[in-house]
Amino acid sequence: MTQNILKICLVAIAATALMGCVRIPPEAITLNQKVSSGIEAMRENSEAVIVAWRDTALTISDERFDEVYDAVETRYRDRRNIPPGTALSSDQVRDVAALVSLVRDEVRSKIYDYVDEMIKTNNKNAEDVISANDGVTDLLISAQSVIDSRTAVVNELKSLSPVTTDVLDFLNQTQADILNAL
Repeated sequence: MTQNILKICLVAIAATALMGCVRIPPEAITLNQKVSSGIEAMRENSEAVIVAWRDTALTISDERFDEVYDAVETRYRDRRNIPPGTALSSDQVRDVAALVSLVRDEVRSKIYDYVDEMIKTNNKNAEDVISANDGVTDLLISAQSVIDSRTAVVNELKSLSPVTTDVLDFLNQTQADILNAL
């Protein structure tokens, strides 16, 4: 009988020391699972903002077409020593138009590349946060299982002997006093 009480006390000490007096509100797991949905919604909203940024950049680029044309024509004339105001031949006009088209295409390409990179970064960040949050959810579920097991063990120990209840009360109080003193 004394050995049984000693074993029970050792199990109670171990259970109390390992699991403490933790309580996880039941809604914590559900709320944490909803966080992932919120993060996904934020990812989608961020992507919409990035796409809007792209559309704005493309529009501004198109609105600057005349400025780009003038700049390309000026460089073309400078490199070929054609004075300003001198009429360009039809071949020269086509050369300038082709260069303007190349500049426009390159600017648009860089805008699309930049936006693709921002979307990739946005998606990676969202995936990382969702993954971390899912890990927290898994920990909460796991901790809840441990707490449920601890509660079952403690309840079983309490039903075995009135001495065990005193031991558990003593252990819980001692542990709380020590933790409060830290």
